[in-house]
Amino acid sequence: MWKNDRQEGKGKMTKKSGDVFDGTFKNGQLDGEIIIHFANGNKFRGMFSQGKRNGKAIEEDKDGKRFEGSYVNDERNGAFVEKDRNGKVTARGTYDMGIRNEENL
Repeated sequence: MWKNDRQEGKGKMTKKSGDVFDGTFKNGQLDGEIIIHFANGNKFRGMFSQGKRNGKAIEEDKDGKRFEGSYVNDERNGAFVEKDRNGKVTARGTYDMGIRNEENL
């Protein structure tokens, strides 16, 4: 749905790259829970606010490697865990506004 020439409400957007954004738009920006299917096979599911990643997120690459964590203003921030395609934890720790602090497993 469009309002004042901007995407508004629930919808889908496909970019020229082939990336598909599915979720809620507010004033033409991603806002709320969004699922992104990237053309390269990777997937993102998480929260957006005013067009930026904000809140909990799960990212999975085409090979099944998974990141579970949070974002603040498009930067990874807070506790995270990474898993391989079989669900085995391969890394854990925290991010401080994009700076990774990994714990020993």
